[in-house]
Amino acid sequence: MDQARSRVQAILPAPEALWSWCLERSQAELLGVLAFIVAASVDAVQRKGDRPDAVRLTHVSQIAGGIGLDMRTWFVPGAENCFGRINRAGILAAIDEAKGTHAPALGKLKKNELAQRAETLVADSGWLPKPLRPSPPKCRFAATPGCSLQPGFSRSDSAAPAHPRLATRYWG
Repeated sequence: MDQARSRVQAILPAPEALWSWCLERSQAELLGVLAFIVAASVDAVQRKGDRPDAVRLTHVSQIAGGIGLDMRTWFVPGAENCFGRINRAGILAAIDEAKGTHAPALGKLKKNELAQRAETLVADSGWLPKPLRPSPPKCRFAATPGCSLQPGFSRSDSAAPAHPRLATRYWG
């Protein structure tokens, strides 16, 4: 982040010249600056006091869905970063989700041994803790009764929109 911040600071003009600078830049350059600003300002950490439906976390989920973020690329659950931080029931539930069911002998292990064993058992399964799992995409027309539009519909699709009034509202 520090390197990216330095690069952005080096190319940005003084505030009074920002608008004309933006007009002279390519879309790719502007999107690069925007990507840095979003990355620097988004807080995706779910803390103990946070509700899963908190506005901040909802926005993070929308951004992650919009860019197709798959945390399996960036995070591997292990004893140190995941299983050692949750209770025994949570560890056993994670093993069950990843592998089906767990052997009864696992329930008799000490927590740190169980966390180590969970790391091995869950490896290469693609399992992620719930806060890191991608949210399913939502159609903005889903609340409209009888809507036949599906997520991913765009103005370039050949099918005519089921609701021309909504299509005009959203796509001009």
